[in-house]
Amino acid sequence: MGQILVDEDYLNELKYRAEHDMLTGVLNRYAGDASMRRVFVEHIPGYLVLMDIDLFKQFNDTYGHDTGDRVLKAIAQCLVAEIGDSVVRVGGDEFGFFIRKDELHEDLQAIFDRIFKRIDDIQGLDIEDGKLAISAGAAFYDGNANDGFTSLYHKADRLCYQSKATVGNKVTID
Repeated sequence: MGQILVDEDYLNELKYRAEHDMLTGVLNRYAGDASMRRVFVEHIPGYLVLMDIDLFKQFNDTYGHDTGDRVLKAIAQCLVAEIGDSVVRVGGDEFGFFIRKDELHEDLQAIFDRIFKRIDDIQGLDIEDGKLAISAGAAFYDGNANDGFTSLYHKADRLCYQSKATVGNKVTID
């Protein structure tokens, strides 16, 4: 058999599609999990953050899935603008990222205040009250814990649900 030549641009496109969420352009869960798990292999201290959009199901039911998709894209853009290209769409309306402790040059709450401000400033979604809000949980990993990624993920998820007790932009940090 002869050798099959594959265009490098085509291979790069396939890699991109395998690693990114096609709606929002951020990393998909598969690529994000692999990236976050490396943190444990390399023992990198920092915060695992999980967040989701408050009342998104009702929002989708009220305004339709096209508007819901625009909301997801807008939220993803806000997160990428503040955090960079390590943002992950975990699924549905849930996003996540890891902030390395050595890259934290300020209080984590200050970063979230800027994210909340960006979300408050989102325009052009054709929604009546014009307000979107997210709830987030940030679980600290000290670089030495033996519990692993799954345990930290569940902790961040529980913290996110604590934030949901109050509708409106909120983060619970541990």
